[in-house]
Amino acid sequence: MNFTNDIVLVTGSSRGIGKAIAYAFAKAGAKVILNGATSEERLLATYNEFINKGLTATYFHGDVSSYETTTKLFEHIQMTFGAKHP
Repeated sequence: MNFTNDIVLVTGSSRGIGKAIAYAFAKAGAKVILNGATSEERLLATYNEFINKGLTATYFHGDVSSYETTTKLFEHIQMTFGAKHP
């Protein structure tokens, strides 16, 4: 798998299966957006783990079931990684 320069959003990625999925994408070269709605501390800890391993990631704490939050999330992605064009 090669996801070099692809942008991947993984919700629920501060722990467990979501974290493992995000890690696999990041190891395959993706720019990963970590997202969680419960514990910002845990999300930040996961982000720091990724950065310390040299992986490309950012994080956004918020509930993606909220339209307003999701709009802010995608603004964050745009500002951080820009748009990916095929």
